[in-house]
Amino acid sequence: MSKKFFFSVLLIVTSSIVFGQAKKTVTINGFAPAYIGQKVEIFEIQDYFSFTEGLLASSTVTKDSTFSIHFECNKTQKVILKSNNNRA
Repeated sequence: MSKKFFFSVLLIVTSSIVFGQAKKTVTINGFAPAYIGQKVEIFEIQDYFSFTEGLLASSTVTKDSTFSIHFECNKTQKVILKSNNNRA
């Protein structure tokens, strides 16, 4: 179930982010019933040679199984969603 969840969120992020020249506020909303009370984090890859990651934003899954993460972005980039030992 967690792989389906992370794949779904990644698909939503990939298809819904609109980028321009100026910084845009990106919002990722998700549903994660198996992760209530746990932290969900969004990372960017800062260096593709060493795969260094930098934290962009984080949120906690609420009692109603939802989370919402907001961060600023000024270019098209790959983001990584992490929670516990899972990543997408």
